[in-house]
Amino acid sequence: KPTDFSIIDEICDLKNWFYKLWKTSLQCTQFAHTWVTSPIKHMNPDEFEQSLHNMSGVCYKLTKTFKTPDFMGPLRVTFKLKSKVEELKTNTRIVHILTNPGLKPRHFNSMKILGIDITPSATT
Repeated sequence: KPTDFSIIDEICDLKNWFYKLWKTSLQCTQFAHTWVTSPIKHMNPDEFEQSLHNMSGVCYKLTKTFKTPDFMGPLRVTFKLKSKVEELKTNTRIVHILTNPGLKPRHFNSMKILGIDITPSATT
């Protein structure tokens, strides 16, 4: 027979998982906004990758926690969050490439074959 304290502990633990879900969702949304609007020259590719790795780990734990019939709503949100994190992960390689200090103007000139100029500026 569970004690009153074990039920309280379970409720607190569950509250913490919901908090992690919403906190990580907010972080992911802010992170995606920063990725799209911040100048590339101010990006740190290692921080970019580490943030996505951390969010991915939280998503994995949330999926395991909410994988019960009682939590189908939070599980759907978790799957959407995980999908968004995975989508952002596809940009990791390009962030590493574009922030490479070894890239010179001649490299960007050769990339103009793409049809757009991606030479870094203050607002790129």
